[in-house]
Amino acid sequence: MKNLYEYFNAQSQEELFQRLVSDDPSVSELNQYLNNALEKRLHGNNLRSQLSVVDYFKDNNCKPSQDHYYILTVNTQQAPLSLYVLENERPIKDVFSALYHGKGLHSGLIIYQHESQKLLGLRDLLALSGDRLVDTLELRDDGDIYSLEYGSHVGDDRNIHDDLLTPESINYKNTELITFNNGILKHDFPKYIGNWIENDYSNDRNVYKEQFNFLEDFDQFQSFKNYYVVERLKGLHIEEDELKIQDLLKIDIQDKERETFNILTFDENYRINDYQNVTVGGISTTIAEPKALMKYILNPKNKGFAVTHNHPSDIPLPSEADISITDRLHELGKSLGTPLYEHYIVGKAGVQTVSHFHDLMLTYDKRDIQMKAAENLRKERESNERGL
Repeated sequence: MKNLYEYFNAQSQEELFQRLVSDDPSVSELNQYLNNALEKRLHGNNLRSQLSVVDYFKDNNCKPSQDHYYILTVNTQQAPLSLYVLENERPIKDVFSALYHGKGLHSGLIIYQHESQKLLGLRDLLALSGDRLVDTLELRDDGDIYSLEYGSHVGDDRNIHDDLLTPESINYKNTELITFNNGILKHDFPKYIGNWIENDYSNDRNVYKEQFNFLEDFDQFQSFKNYYVVERLKGLHIEEDELKIQDLLKIDIQDKERETFNILTFDENYRINDYQNVTVGGISTTIAEPKALMKYILNPKNKGFAVTHNHPSDIPLPSEADISITDRLHELGKSLGTPLYEHYIVGKAGVQTVSHFHDLMLTYDKRDIQMKAAENLRKERESNERGL
């Protein structure tokens, strides 16, 4: 694996950092990578009903046969992640190798098969692996579509067999798909690797250009990215620079394969003085124990703190668990005189603040902190002007 510093002819992370912040042309690729990381990247519309799932397969020209079937992976919001075309005779291990290749960050699966296929063994193994089988749709010989999970016909008496496009259709030939690899065809939405052009696969999805993601494969890249974020966070004002803080958090943890829970602390001047990882959880849960934050909350150098964690599903909507831990940390910090300023949830789709999304006591206390921080900043600037 190539070393990041050798690639940019830098002797240390400090030198590379200084060249980056000074917009040195020699590190333009790294600069562009960071700019791309700030894009709000969405997978597409959520699949809220069986009919929307069927329409999705139809729009992507998917029709199972006796030779092959489809598996669609979705995130926690049931938005499409990847679509696999699988030969019926492929060993189950090959199927799992495809599904869990790379990050494997899907939260649910939808199987679309022909009536004659028997995939009970696959379904059972998916359940054993902890996967959530959202639905199994069966295209029957009479053109009807039947849900094996719900025991009902999709769309009641609606027959949409004629709407399902065949592989010989012009649209199918024009669809940009990755070629078969050992009998497994994978189509990412988007893949986040390589040179992608803007293309509308289902009339509601944007695929972004990310031609600088090769940098992620370099040795020491992740450690440098974290160093960059920590250095840029230092000294930022918790209220006035909040959008800059959110951007840096997005750069740091949006691509993490597991939920990562971090803490930011600020001093009496409301400026960031530390940023640390607290815990690392699973794909869809994080272990955020308040006692793990106590050493930061009780540190006399800290006026207050904020917390952040990522959603590997890419959708930064607060869960009930997110709201619960926010309430607990808010009460704890308030009682100990080191208030919680905010809980930032990060995903490729953006950064969400829990206080804005839910009407909590934190929302009102944050306004109080903002007013005090703004007043402190005003006095700081007046002092600097008098010093001049």
